[in-house]
Amino acid sequence: MTSSSEKDPKAARTGAPSTAGNRRTRSPRTTRAVARIPDPGIVTSPARFINRELSWLDFNQRVIEEAENSRHPLLERLRFLSISASNLDEFYSVRVAGLVGQVREGLVVPSADGLTPARQLTSVRRSAAKLFAAQQRIWRLLRGELAQAGIRLCNRDELTDAERASIAAKFEEEIYPVLTPLAIDPSHPMPFIPNLGMALALRLNDPSVPGFTMDALILLPQQIDRFIRLPAPHREEPDIRPDVRFVLLEDVIRLHITRLFPGLEIAEGGVLRIIRDSDVEFEDEAEDLVLSYETALKQRRRGVGIHLSLDTAIPEALGYEFAEELDVARDDVVIQPDIIGVVDLKQMIVSDRPDLLFKPYTPRFPERIRDYDGDCFAAIRAKDIVVHHPSKVSMWWCSSLSRQRSIPMWWRSSRRFIARHGTVRSCARSSRLQSWASR
Repeated sequence: MTSSSEKDPKAARTGAPSTAGNRRTRSPRTTRAVARIPDPGIVTSPARFINRELSWLDFNQRVIEEAENSRHPLLERLRFLSISASNLDEFYSVRVAGLVGQVREGLVVPSADGLTPARQLTSVRRSAAKLFAAQQRIWRLLRGELAQAGIRLCNRDELTDAERASIAAKFEEEIYPVLTPLAIDPSHPMPFIPNLGMALALRLNDPSVPGFTMDALILLPQQIDRFIRLPAPHREEPDIRPDVRFVLLEDVIRLHITRLFPGLEIAEGGVLRIIRDSDVEFEDEAEDLVLSYETALKQRRRGVGIHLSLDTAIPEALGYEFAEELDVARDDVVIQPDIIGVVDLKQMIVSDRPDLLFKPYTPRFPERIRDYDGDCFAAIRAKDIVVHHPSKVSMWWCSSLSRQRSIPMWWRSSRRFIARHGTVRSCARSSRLQSWASR
């Protein structure tokens, strides 16, 4: 006869009662690693937060890096550079404008990361200066590569006689009628320059009158493209692709300055560009909401000056005079050596050079919806469906909705919101839409 201790060797060793008859198998214990905080004070310290403004600038740095990526087509790199400039324009007109307003009001309340508005503004200026310098450096690189690929931005002295004649005709017909030359002196105050507006600042002299100088300002019309494409010369060899040549609007104006200021010559001058405070607040409880919006949008164009970009050709003293007249702090004046208004470089992206662009992508239409003659609700009633964007067409359900005689009000208000999202997931999973679609 076998004893209980023999059945349970562990009980024989420890002297504990045997449980061999009703033993339960236990899983081995697992030890969990406990995360240790190196500094317990970090839990309550503001240093655990990342500043919102500096984080946004880090994001835009990644956009600029895409413009340096040699694996991208050349014109797409130019597009990335233009996008980075557009991002900075919006950042300055809203985010930086808010910081400048807080500093002018004397607010010292720190943000969640512990930085006061003044310290945030100093850090933002330092980081943004690096981005501005990177944009100029990348533009110099891209300009050389574009010239090798047959897309050139020409200076005034590089124009041929035929191109000058074509520019002269365009100036007389389209540009000259919308120009307003303005003299700047104590009797003529600084004219208003709208948000994101550009102007050609010139210092003129009269060769017939020694010592005579006059400062002038010419606003660049926003309804005319800044990069003017020159007509392609006629070539006898059809297999040779002609170069794509551009000239800047401000250079065209310089060539015809005597039409604006007869008898005067350009001594020096360049381009300036201003960014104004465009952060507006709307009163939702206003009596006339439409009038409130119209007033706020008009004020947006006439906001306080936040940032001023100057061409290196503008005399430093004259540039800072403009900054003082525009109420822009000296710390927000940036002198850019190569080009002002990097966002306008997108005008050099031409469609007749597909070899320098991303290959067009055509999304695939969902086969199951095609099986139901394009009726997405019939396909959904049969089985749930998942459609991924952009690999598949995501606007098929809008065409299906347009066929419906009655569309719920809740769907009308949410349709635009859903359309802006990257993935449209199983519409049938929404109980409200499913019950309506099953009617």
